[in-house]
Amino acid sequence: MTTKKSNSIRLKISGGISDIQALYRAVGNFAALQNFEITFIKTKQRFNTPLWDMNIELTKIEDRTS
Repeated sequence: MTTKKSNSIRLKISGGISDIQALYRAVGNFAALQNFEITFIKTKQRFNTPLWDMNIELTKIEDRTS
């Protein structure tokens, strides 16, 4: 019997927009290297401040036999 189980990594990041964008590129490179896929991303500015919040979820689906 084959079941699909997903491994996921969730990240919550706060910082300046240029730092957030640079980290997103690094996470994208990690995802490609480790066969993960970015399945969720949300970026929003924290009120009228220079701080931004980003939520990212990486998911890897593997076939495993039980």
